[in-house]
Parts: sequence; C-alpha cells; structure tokens
Amino acid sequence: MSKTCTAPGHPTCTITCPKGCIAWYDERNKRCVTSCTNRLEQADLDADSRIAISVSDLTPSDLLQVFGKHLSADFKSRFEKSSKTVSFALDSATIGEIEKAVRALL
Repeated sequence: MSKTCTAPGHPTCTITCPKGCIAWYDERNKRCVTSCTNRLEQADLDADSRIAISVSDLTPSDLLQVFGKHLSADFKSRFEKSSKTVSFALDSATIGEIEKAVRALL
C-alpha cells in the first residue's frame, strides 16, 4: 500500500511513495523537500529552522539520514539501529520537537 506525505499547511508540498515518505517545508527559506525511503537526502537547515513536516513509515535511521547533523548525540546513539517505523505530522516544528515526537512514538 502506498504512503502519502503532505507538509501541514502546504498542500502542494506532497509526495506518494510505494513505501515510506517524508515531506517538509522550510518556513524560513520557503522551500519544499519531498523524498521516498529509497532516495532520502540530507536536510540543509539552519539550527533554529522551523519546518512543517509529515513522515509516514520511516525508521529513526531514515530520519538520521535526513536530519543527522541536526539531531542530538543521544538520539543518534539511542535510535540509529531501530527498525521500528514512525509516522507523524508537525506544523512549524524545530528539530528538538521532531526528536521529541519520535521518542514519544518509540
């Protein structure tokens, strides 16, 4: 079953993938980024960026691929080998709020 991710508040920032997906909108730079699990790219964000993000069936290691340089060392060591998937949507979130959401789901 395919998965669709749409960044909250940005209906044109959307993607449908055969497996997991991510769609996020960088509020500061007015930029949409979408990816499927098989072609994730590293995020280019400022430390205090706020993003609207939708994630469907990604593992924490997938999120490390995308946001790795922005995530805490504790998050990296705790979840880098986790194979559980997470799905969530946050509007105008910081990287810290994304970490908190993932921790709550695992």
